Amino acid sequence: MLKRRASAVAFIVLFTCTSVVKTRWVDALSSPLALPSDMASTRSFVEIYNPTTNTKILLLGCLHGSLSSSRDVQCVLKPPGVDAIVLELCETRIKDLTRVTVDGYTKEIFWEDVQDFCKFIQDTNEKKGPLVAALTFVLGMTSLLQTNISGVRAGLEFAVAMDIAEEEAIPIVLGDRRIDQTMERISNLPSVSLEMIRNNTIGLYTKLLQTAVLGDRLLPNKTQISLPKVLIRNKGAITDLIRLALSPILIATVFAISVGMLLHLPLYAEQESIEILMDTATLTFDERLPIIIKIISSVFTELFVFTTGYTILALPASKVIIYERDVCLAEEIEKACYNIGGPSSSSSSQEQQKSSNIVAILGLLHVNGVAKQLLDKGAISIQSQD
Repeated sequence: MLKRRASAVAFIVLFTCTSVVKTRWVDALSSPLALPSDMASTRSFVEIYNPTTNTKILLLGCLHGSLSSSRDVQCVLKPPGVDAIVLELCETRIKDLTRVTVDGYTKEIFWEDVQDFCKFIQDTNEKKGPLVAALTFVLGMTSLLQTNISGVRAGLEFAVAMDIAEEEAIPIVLGDRRIDQTMERISNLPSVSLEMIRNNTIGLYTKLLQTAVLGDRLLPNKTQISLPKVLIRNKGAITDLIRLALSPILIATVFAISVGMLLHLPLYAEQESIEILMDTATLTFDERLPIIIKIISSVFTELFVFTTGYTILALPASKVIIYERDVCLAEEIEKACYNIGGPSSSSSSQEQQKSSNIVAILGLLHVNGVAKQLLDKGAISIQSQD
């Protein structure tokens, strides 16, 4: 009965959220901005300096598709003086984004996307097998549901940056590696996990994941951001967080309950055992012992599943999706510094050389890692430059 009620509630909330009328992102972005004070209180960006090329680099962290991050993009790009914009995009992703930005998301584009997605699943099935194809299908459908439920527009912050770049004639640099390379790596997560175990680097990548979320304490404070603080820095960010987090929670809940009901899994076995143990005062020790063992075994099973999932799936995925792309993004930003600013051979020439400014639009989980990569290559904090 409990599972049926939970499932019904989850489905009702899910479809209620889907039916909510969403505000158009263009109208929301045209509303008055109050960003400077918000960004100053809890920064969603870091500023570092490349002394070799006399270039100031601003790494802006965005919650992808959110209005609050899109307003942040407006705030940092509108003032004059930006010489180049680095986007966390590859050629394939910016092509799709440009098509939707110019034409609007019409029915024709929707059906083209459906056909492309089906072809991609078919090719994945032929090259990687049905398991990887099924996983890709689930991830794609989850993303589609999340977009429709939350009302966000995928790549909104990039679209805003591209519009400003066109207006101000600012060159755009694509900083991300190709999406097919990332998908290829994701399909090989078991081998990535085995490589991490064999090289004894689980601790290293756990620390890098912690750095992505909370920052590295060994680095200057102004060169790192705290993800929890940024996500609740103002009312707009909190609203976006709720909208974006609600849909995956609902989807995961519905999926878990549905699978549990389909396979008749004892999803509430531990809770039911505790209730029996607490509510029945007449049980003898011999009668209580099996219940206690059942609870303990359930706890250890959950711990084992969590540890295994973290080691085999979660941590390797963070390495592929976050760390490896951090390296690529940092390399492209450094190349942009040389292309825009160029090396200066001496301190006197550095003073005479006009300083350049580069803004990189990144996902929030990439800011700390990219900053760390650039600092390790010789960049310094803006405060150190001053």
